[in-house]
Amino acid sequence: MRSLLENDEARAELLIALCLIVLSVAVWIAADTLPPPIFDPVGSAAVPKAVAVLIAILSLAMLGQRLKGHADVGTVPEPADPDPAPPPLRYGIATACFAVMVAYPLVMGIGLFGFREATFLFVLALGGFLARFDRRTMLILLPVALVLAIGLSQLFSDVFYIDLPVTAWLPF
Repeated sequence: MRSLLENDEARAELLIALCLIVLSVAVWIAADTLPPPIFDPVGSAAVPKAVAVLIAILSLAMLGQRLKGHADVGTVPEPADPDPAPPPLRYGIATACFAVMVAYPLVMGIGLFGFREATFLFVLALGGFLARFDRRTMLILLPVALVLAIGLSQLFSDVFYIDLPVTAWLPF
C-alpha cells in the first residue's frame, strides 16, 4: 500500500475517488429524505439516486484502474525520455469553462433565458472554449447543442415532469 501512494498523482486520484464515493452516499441519504411524489410517477428522489449510483460506479472504476495500474507497475517498460515536458497549462480555457458553468444556472435563475436557450448557449460556449472555437467543430456543435437543448427539455418536462425555467420574451 505504501508504494501505491508514492506519487502525488496516485494520491490525488485515490483521494478524489474516495471523496466522490462519500459524496454519492451522502446524496443517496439526502435523496431518501425527499418527500414522496403526489402526481409524479418517477418521484423526486429518482434522479439524485441515479446520479449517486453513477458517481459511485465511476469512482469505483477509477479506484480499480488505479489499483490495477499499481499491480502492473513492474511490467511496464521505462519510457525513452523519463522526464518529458508536460503540456502547457490552459488556465484561460479552464477559467472560461468555469465561468460558463456558473453562468448557466444563473441566467435561468434570474429569468434572462429559459432552459432550452440556456442549454443551447451553454453547450455551444463550453464546446467552443474546449475546441478553441475551431470553425469545423463549431459547425458540428451547432446541431448537437440544438438537439441537446430541445431533447433534454422534452425529456425533463414530458418524462420526468419537471417544471423548467422558460422565458416569455423568446418565441420558442
